[in-house]
Amino acid sequence: MPGEPFVQYGWHLEEAVVDRATVIPVGFANGYIGYLCTKEAYQVGGYEPSTSPIAREAAEILLNASIELGEEVLTG
Repeated sequence: MPGEPFVQYGWHLEEAVVDRATVIPVGFANGYIGYLCTKEAYQVGGYEPSTSPIAREAAEILLNASIELGEEVLTG
């Protein structure tokens, strides 16, 4: 992922492919676009969501795209 994803994104990816593959989410890959915060983090606030230049829905879109890519890889 091209930023610093919250650990929850790795958990979601692992759940999506459970028992079919090992998932190792990689942050800071292909550039750095900032913190990839969860929806909950934006609600709570704090340093990461307040400094992230990324739209609130962007990390969720990236997560869904990652899951779809994983499915493509696993099913050929």
